[in-house]
Amino acid sequence: MRAKIRGIGFVLGIILITLTASACKSPVPLLFERWQYPVDEYYIGTGIVTDKNKGQALQTAKMRAITDLATQIQTTISSTRTASLSDDGIQQATSFEELIKETLHQEFDNVMYIEETYTPKYEQTTYAVIKRSDWEAQKVRKILREKEKAESILSARYPEMSSVLEIQILNKAISSLQATLWGTLVEGLFDDKAGFILPLIQARRDILSSRVLHSTLYYINEGVSASSKTRAREIADRAFKDAQLEKICKEYEYLRVRLSANMTADELESKVEKHIDFIIQQNANLLEYLDEPEASGSDHKVYLVVRKSLWDELTAKEVDSLYQEVRALEEQYQEDDSVMGKLQVLDTMRQLLDSSFLGLSVENMVFPYEQASVDSIPLRREQLIASVNLMLILPKAVKEGESFTLRMEVRNSQALKTNIPIKCTLTDPKGYQILSEIVNLRPDKPYSYTYTPPEGDKNDSFQADCFWTQYPQRRAEACIEITKKTIKEKFMNWWNGLGSK
Repeated sequence: MRAKIRGIGFVLGIILITLTASACKSPVPLLFERWQYPVDEYYIGTGIVTDKNKGQALQTAKMRAITDLATQIQTTISSTRTASLSDDGIQQATSFEELIKETLHQEFDNVMYIEETYTPKYEQTTYAVIKRSDWEAQKVRKILREKEKAESILSARYPEMSSVLEIQILNKAISSLQATLWGTLVEGLFDDKAGFILPLIQARRDILSSRVLHSTLYYINEGVSASSKTRAREIADRAFKDAQLEKICKEYEYLRVRLSANMTADELESKVEKHIDFIIQQNANLLEYLDEPEASGSDHKVYLVVRKSLWDELTAKEVDSLYQEVRALEEQYQEDDSVMGKLQVLDTMRQLLDSSFLGLSVENMVFPYEQASVDSIPLRREQLIASVNLMLILPKAVKEGESFTLRMEVRNSQALKTNIPIKCTLTDPKGYQILSEIVNLRPDKPYSYTYTPPEGDKNDSFQADCFWTQYPQRRAEACIEITKKTIKEKFMNWWNGLGSK
């Protein structure tokens, strides 16, 4: 019995000693001494995690500490920035805070992490500490870097530049500043206005965009695509081409009908479309694009902007160039004093005017509607052709066996020099051509042909014709009869023949 009591006492003694020793053990010392990091000199973030996995606890606590640190700095930045915003400051501040949450925890340098000892209760506490002076120095460097980027982009602006080009530069600067937290914090002067640069640039961009998109000085076409900005541009391009095609075709369709042009409506449309494509190909710099930064949903919206004066001037220059060529031909026409010369000028003028649909406009300028009834290319041609008068001189009749002479002459009712190719034919009643010849005929050089029917010829008439080879409607014709000799005339011819022998 005593032995059992001794054994129990021994065990109780060991337990008592263990409990006493445990009670007297000193607590684990804290590695973070807050008094060493006054709040006016340091930003301190705290991360506390309970996790049985020590490694996971250390990693998570560190992340929470840096996030807590970022939150404190975020609050400081947000309060400073919001105070400088305009009436819509609440909305801008909300967007600004989202930007901080997304990027700030990645932007720290020289952060010191203090990790307390992992406790038996699976608790891990970690502190993220950074000197306020270090942070301010970092912030200044990062902001300055973004400011220099923006200034480099904005330096491309120059006086008298187009509003569209300036908007493109401003959009590029805005995108650069919005890409990082630090760009949104850039302060300075922009167009002689002091403040945060980003909202100042945005205000300038918005003013210019409103002016352009509501201006009557530009052709403006919109392209919207859910797939890409490139596709949106293609849609805007097509809209611009279609609008120009409709506008120009409507203008020239009237001239096509009035001038009885040798082209169909479809041919006119095809020529206009090729003209538009050519101008765009040769003057691509005239097409300027504005991207709408706040397009609805995920759509990409692009505005194609073309200054009307510059675009219309290109076509006007082509019209003027063609007009000058036609005017030179008109002067040549007035100076030329020959039928063939004037007709050649009219042919050249017609070919030149038909070379482009713009010839319709030029023809309307050279031959206005008010004068069309008395002066036009077709009317001039008709009058020139009609001024040529052919005369075929031939005896009305001759006795059989006698020779006869046909004579061709040309006259001009406008006293123009006339030297034209004439075809002359002499045909018997059976259609056999005795004469078929082309000669150049002019007033001072008539053409003559003498024909003696062969002995025993039974034809009682011959038909003579002449016509202008290029314009067969100008022609002349005559008929000569062959009269039979009387018996007395035949005897006398026989007798005279004997006498001559």
